[in-house]
Amino acid sequence: MTRGLATMAFAAAFGLVPAQPNWVDTLRTGVRVAAERRLLRMPTNPLPLDPSGELPLGEPQEAPPAEQPFFRVLHAGDQRRAGNLVKVTGGAEVEYRGYRIVAQEVEGNLETRVFEARGQVRLVGKDVVVEADRVIVDFLAKTYQAFKSNATLSPAFVQGNVLTDLHMKGETSEGSEREVRATIARLTSCTLEEDPHYEIDSRSMDVRPGKRIILRHAKFKVSGRTLFSVPYLSIPLDEAFYRYLPEIGNTPDEGWYIKSRFGVPLPGENNLDVRFDAFSKIGIGLGGDLQYQNARMNGSFSAYVLSGTQKSLQLMLNHRMNLGKNELTLDGNFQQDNYLAAPQSTISSFRAGFRVPGKNGTETRFTYLRNGSETSGFESLGQTLGISDRRVWNDRLNTNLELNVTRDLTQSSAQTAVRKEANLVFSAEQDLGRAQALLDYQRAIPIGNSSGFSGGIDRTPVFTLSSDGRRMFGPSYRGANIRSSVSWGEFVDGYLSKKTSRAYFDLDIDRPDTRGKRFSLDWGTRFKQGVYSDNTAQYVVDANSRATYRLGSDTEFNLRYGTSRPLGYTPLSIDQASRYDQVSVDLSFRPARTFLIGAETAYDIQEMARSQVPWQNVGVRTEYRPNNWFQLRTSSLYDTRDQNWSSVRLDLGYKPGATYVGIGARFDGPRHTWSNANLFVDALKTGRLKTSLLLQYNGFLQQFESRHFSFTYDLTDCYEVIFQVIDNPLGFRAGTQYGLYIRIKAFPFATPFGLGQQGQPLGIGTGRDF
Repeated sequence: MTRGLATMAFAAAFGLVPAQPNWVDTLRTGVRVAAERRLLRMPTNPLPLDPSGELPLGEPQEAPPAEQPFFRVLHAGDQRRAGNLVKVTGGAEVEYRGYRIVAQEVEGNLETRVFEARGQVRLVGKDVVVEADRVIVDFLAKTYQAFKSNATLSPAFVQGNVLTDLHMKGETSEGSEREVRATIARLTSCTLEEDPHYEIDSRSMDVRPGKRIILRHAKFKVSGRTLFSVPYLSIPLDEAFYRYLPEIGNTPDEGWYIKSRFGVPLPGENNLDVRFDAFSKIGIGLGGDLQYQNARMNGSFSAYVLSGTQKSLQLMLNHRMNLGKNELTLDGNFQQDNYLAAPQSTISSFRAGFRVPGKNGTETRFTYLRNGSETSGFESLGQTLGISDRRVWNDRLNTNLELNVTRDLTQSSAQTAVRKEANLVFSAEQDLGRAQALLDYQRAIPIGNSSGFSGGIDRTPVFTLSSDGRRMFGPSYRGANIRSSVSWGEFVDGYLSKKTSRAYFDLDIDRPDTRGKRFSLDWGTRFKQGVYSDNTAQYVVDANSRATYRLGSDTEFNLRYGTSRPLGYTPLSIDQASRYDQVSVDLSFRPARTFLIGAETAYDIQEMARSQVPWQNVGVRTEYRPNNWFQLRTSSLYDTRDQNWSSVRLDLGYKPGATYVGIGARFDGPRHTWSNANLFVDALKTGRLKTSLLLQYNGFLQQFESRHFSFTYDLTDCYEVIFQVIDNPLGFRAGTQYGLYIRIKAFPFATPFGLGQQGQPLGIGTGRDF
């Protein structure tokens, strides 16, 4: 594995692609095609000579244009050139495309771009440092070979979930940016390279950056002693929740368990993980996760069967396939008696799509969707068959067409209901220069004797002309933002089966204040007028404004006013508007540098007209932060109708170093009870032991909702052992869970700590601030 990552280091450094079996023919063909397409410019004298005819020495000068090769000799004992052949000996330091190579000698061909470095080779790149006895790099084919290499790779280079640098050694390695292969390799993240705390030796290694590391005949060693050997080990670089070692624990539903997975070698870029689980309460679980990829298709397939006292079947499919220029996608999920998510029920979903692309964004899609669920005494099934077509006729005209046919079935012991309908949507948009024209048609049509069909508001059709300030007055217009539209069309209320024609005008103007002054005034207004075929009409006038006076960088006073006044009548629900008239204020200021206070409320003029309490709830917030490792925040809400403090919230964050302490609490004013009190302590260290805990207390029930404890013992700088107690006494899947894990620090390792019974993150209620 070490050697493979060393190979990957060279690949990233030179931007490599996979090597071809006959690389000489490939190289010649690539040069010819690139020259014909003017993708590669090869000057007749790529390496300029000084008056003596030797290669130039000294510090590099300004680089030539990017399309020209740039080879610089920074140091050389002796240098020779014969045509395109270059040889630097006696201690060489050269630079090519931003990468520096130091070696005893460097030899290459400026036309074929094949270079070989020999003797104490050292390659320095942005995210990698490689040392080797001998390196051959083909810059055109973008492949390389390295012999007896030693590399240090940064987390950015590996493109995966790696937290520290990786150190590797290998006898030979070769490959590209897509895949690296190595033999007799060693990998470790320990900084003690000569005598590491742990290392993984393998006979051969295959590295796919950002995807996976595959090792064959791998040995895991600790302090030089082999703990175990496996014929095949597959480590994903894009999964933070992958378990490298068997997992042992206890849950209320499963009892004591051991969960494990084993990699199975497959040809090409295919991966198979076989899962074997044993549970004391529910039996034996067997499954597999297959990932496959080739030039035409890629995807994954998972299957899991649980037998014993609890029987369950889970299947999952994700498939992508190219058929010429077209694309086929398949996604499916089947769960039968899933004791974690859907016990005593069957849930299935399937989606198929076929995409036919065209030119300039034109495309046609065919889709099929099926969702079903079945429990004791109840069954539901929904199916949708659809086609969509987007056409870009020219740079001013485009159209969209969608047709979906849906069938929904619900069946119980009492009755059966079937609903079938077709939905048609068509739009055409034309750019007229000064305006934009839109034709919109939308229709929901019941099929047969459908029950439960209500429909919506159909458009049959609607024609709209819209414009804005830039279109009307030219691109140099810098006034208020103006948007206007005028439309005419026919609408059908599917529930009432009533047709209504409407002429509509909409004018929207707003002007934000962008002067950056201490005082600013933003305002906006909108006028909407509708005239209908049943001799009714309605217009609506909206107005909004905000005056701001800034006291400092994060302190200010805001006064806002908003009103909406509809007048008349509309038979269409989409045009109905409510009346409001409200003034709101908010203030935030700092009486001291470390203390911030804010308040906000609103005055409802409509409530005053109805002889109600016009003042809305008053919110007050404070923040005290004397330094960057302590923060105390409070927020409270005063109910003006009931005249009491309806809620008070307290949040405290304390992080003087690596340890974090967070406290969150809420007080219910009407019930005079602390409704919640939560405590989170992370990374409290005592010697080699690190402790984290999460407590959530429900004041209404007067008991804990969650109690999580995690104890991490630092064995070495490279790995640690973790013991956890996860207690969720309330809610779904209530009970206590125990877990024991061994973790290599270089690789992230997710655990159930801080997660609820359904996988939701837990905390003190307001998040962490440090």
